[in-house]
Amino acid sequence: MRYIFIFIMMSVSLLAQEQVDPLYVQQTKNDPQYGANIRKAEQVLNQNILKVNESLVDYSNILFLKMSSLPHRTLVTKGTAKGDDCISNANQDESGDCLKVEQFDFVEGEKGEAKGPKSKSMTLFFDFIYKTEGDKKILSEIKLLKVKSRIFSHNLFTTDKKVVEVLDTDPLGNPDHDDKIFITNQIDNYPANANTEIQGDRGIGKYRLNSIENTKSNPLRNHFKREAYIKHLLSFEKTLSKILNYNESAGNKKVKDNAEFLKNSMKY
Repeated sequence: MRYIFIFIMMSVSLLAQEQVDPLYVQQTKNDPQYGANIRKAEQVLNQNILKVNESLVDYSNILFLKMSSLPHRTLVTKGTAKGDDCISNANQDESGDCLKVEQFDFVEGEKGEAKGPKSKSMTLFFDFIYKTEGDKKILSEIKLLKVKSRIFSHNLFTTDKKVVEVLDTDPLGNPDHDDKIFITNQIDNYPANANTEIQGDRGIGKYRLNSIENTKSNPLRNHFKREAYIKHLLSFEKTLSKILNYNESAGNKKVKDNAEFLKNSMKY
C-alpha cells in the first residue's frame, strides 16, 4: 500500500499541472453512505473521462494538416502505430495513423532555477475506416483505439528520475473499464523493464488501474482520476484545440491568399 500511495501522490504532482476544471465530485466522509458515494462518484468520473475521449476523435484532422504554427514548447509528431508506440514518419507531411503531442518544460528549483528536463505527452492511436462507392474510397468512420499519456521528469542535481505512463486501450468503450487501463511507473530506472509488474512492490512497474484501492478508507483511484488523469486529458484537449485552430486558420488564409493572387493576376 505504501508504494501505491507514493505513486498516487507522484502522479497527481506530475500529471495535474494545468489549472483546468477537474470535474470535481463532492463527497462527504461523515455520510454513512460514503462507500456507495465513492462508487457513484467514480461512475461520474468515468463518464467525464469518456466525454473527453470522445472529443479527442476530432483531432485526427491534425494528421492531414501541414504544421505551420504550434504553441510554445510544443512538438507534434505524425507516425505509424507499432504496438503501443507511435513510430515517427520520416516525412512529416505524411498523415499516418497516430499523433503524438509533446510539451517540454524544466524541473524547477526553490528559486525558480532549472534543474533538469521535464516533459509530458499524449499519443492518440486512430483507425480510419473507408467504404467504397464506385471507384472511390470514402472515409466513413474514425475510431480512437488507444490513448497513451507519458510524463517524464529528471532532476539532474539530485539524479531523481521519474516516468509515469497511462495507457487506455479502450477509450471509447464501456466507461467502467479500469481493467483496460494500464499504468507504468518507473523511478530512477527501476524496474529496468518498466512493463513488468514487480511482486511485492505494488505501484512499481506495470499494472492495471483497477488494482488501485478505492475504498471508504482509501479512495485512491477516485483521487487519481479526479486530481490527475482528468486534468491531464483536459489540458491536452485544450492544446490540441489550439493546434487545430492555428493550422486550419493558416491553411484557410493560404487558400484565400492564393485565390486573391489569381484574381489579381487575371486583371489586365
